[in-house]
Parts: sequence; C-alpha cells; structure tokens
Amino acid sequence: VMDPSAPKFMGQILHKLIGTPPYRRELMLEKVLVVGMVQDPVRDAWRRELVTRFRTEFDKFDPAHQVEVRFQEESSNGHNKMMELVLFSSGDPSIFSHLTDFTNLLYKSSGIRGQVKSVENGIFNYIPEFKASFVSTHRTYDQRSSLEQWMAQQSLGRQTIFQFDVNVVKGKISVGDKVWVYRKSGWEKGVVEKEKPDGMLSIALDDVKKSKRIVAPLNRIRKIDKKHKNGKQRPLPADEIKAKLHDALKALDRYGFSGADTVLHTDLGKGSLIVCFWSRGSIVLAWDGKNNIDVNLFSSEDSKRIASNFEMFFLEQVPFVKTALRDEQPRGIGEVVNFQDDLRSRGKTPYWALGETELQDTT
Repeated sequence: VMDPSAPKFMGQILHKLIGTPPYRRELMLEKVLVVGMVQDPVRDAWRRELVTRFRTEFDKFDPAHQVEVRFQEESSNGHNKMMELVLFSSGDPSIFSHLTDFTNLLYKSSGIRGQVKSVENGIFNYIPEFKASFVSTHRTYDQRSSLEQWMAQQSLGRQTIFQFDVNVVKGKISVGDKVWVYRKSGWEKGVVEKEKPDGMLSIALDDVKKSKRIVAPLNRIRKIDKKHKNGKQRPLPADEIKAKLHDALKALDRYGFSGADTVLHTDLGKGSLIVCFWSRGSIVLAWDGKNNIDVNLFSSEDSKRIASNFEMFFLEQVPFVKTALRDEQPRGIGEVVNFQDDLRSRGKTPYWALGETELQDTT
C-alpha cells in the first residue's frame, strides 16, 4: 500500500527496484496486491502510472487485473468528497468477488459508496491441449430475421453527401511565405514566421503602425500567388462565392439535370442555402460563409453516375473548391441498407443464410 504522503521519488525508487530481476523475484510473491490512493488527479497522476507499470511490465499474464474504484462520501451540506483507489492484483482469480465484498462492507460501515470505474486484464495464458466447452457452427445462429429484412428491403433512390473545401491552398505553405489569414474582421496579409508543434502557424501581420503576430490553423490561411507581387489576389468575397454557387446550380439544366428549378436563400447569416429540384431528385447546398460547402444530393435512380456527374460538373463550374468527403447511402423502405445492385441476386438465398448442408454443397 502506497502511503498517501509518499513523494514521487519514492515511487521512482520502487519502480527501479522492481525493475531489477533479482529484487523482483524476491519482492513479487505468488499473490501481489498494490494499492495507490489518488486524491488529486494531477498531483497524484504518478501513483496511477506506477500501478499501471506493474500490469504492463512486471506481471503481465492472467490472473492479473488493474482496477480503478471511485469513492464518494455524501454529506448533508451537499459538498461530496471524491477520491479514487487504483489497485493491481496478481494471482487472485476471485478479485471481482473480493472487490464487491470490500465496497459493500465499506458502505455499510462508513456510508462511503464505491463505484468501479475501469478494469484492465492481463494477457491470457497459453492453455495446452485446450478443449472448448462449446463449439458453434453456422447452424447455431438464427438467420431468419436477417433474411426477412434482406428480402423485404426496397431501394427507392440514392443519397450522396458531399463536403467541399472553399479556396483550397495549392502547394505547401512554408516559413517565409506571404499569405492571407482569415480573422473576424476579414482577410489580412502577413508572413509565416514558424510552424508550431501542434501544426498551427505563427503569422506576422502586415501592419504599418505596430508589429502584430497571431497563431492560426491551416484552414484559415491562403497562400498569395507569386504572380501577384502586390498581394491583391484577396480570397473571393462572400457575395462572389454566393453568385458562383447559384450560377453553377442554375446551369444544371444544361448538364443533363433536366427541368432543374433553383432557389437561393441569402438571409442566413454570412453564408447561403441553395435548393434545387429536378425531375429525378433534389440538391440542397449549404455554405457556412467561410470554408465549407455541404451538398445533399438525392436521386430517385439508385446510380453512382448521377452523383459523379454532379461532382464533375460542380468542380468545373466552381474552380475554387475541392472535394473533401463523399458518402453514399441507399434510401427506401423495409429498413433498406443495400443498394439496388446488391439486391439483384435476391432470387437466390444469400450465402450467409444457407443451412449447414447447403453450405457443404457449395464448397
């Protein structure tokens, strides 16, 4: 048991001793119990780590368990006291029943409730000539409900979710590059001074009055094209992005999306919402006014081709974006989870629903 007043260096000494094989053989008996009290999660973090080392370095194999128990003492004034007990047990296969008896006894005698927060086991030992008490086969599992769902589902369309990034940086941003950085007041020019360990960039802003530095993530930084030495290539303003997005969706009718009817909503903060309906589906485009465009495309035809055509068209019409994510799922009835292409083989019983004899016939 670790003394609650013991300093950290005492734990370091103990770890060093146990880490030496001769001392470990002398100190580590057939049954071992190590207990540490954690009253302050920051100050006493070394106690939890020391107990963890017993499980990961000194006694790795079952029966070995690391358990964290949280205790709470309830008071009448509502100020409950909390503490944690971290323990490592080795050689005791009945640790859980002993732990239950301990927490019950503590509650009855003092009113302090104990709750097991986490349990981590040791590595399973090799069992020579192991014989399983029960062997399951394919026939063991009842596949009827799954087969009923498979036969009942009906795909009526396909939904595709796109995420596009706006104003994509071409090429890596390096120290010394001139950039635009986005702030609450808008875009400001600056120079990259250094890269932080967490990936953030330190930017020295161009300010004739005083030197000012900020830290910003990559998604708020745009590299200035060297062709524009005066730095006038400011990222596209919001009104221009709204116009280009609207024009792109209005042009859908000329790209095979016959009868497309588009409505633009611009009274939604700095961004915009564009809704488009055509004869075989709908498109909802939402721009957050900054760097993200989300597109929800539904087609009554369960085909990848329509979503692929839209993506190719959109990237051609709006050259300042790139695809960050594309996710597709079927839409229909009967708890549909499969696309129409997957369901074309429903005339035959699926492989996973075959009985034992039928499985043997297929091999």
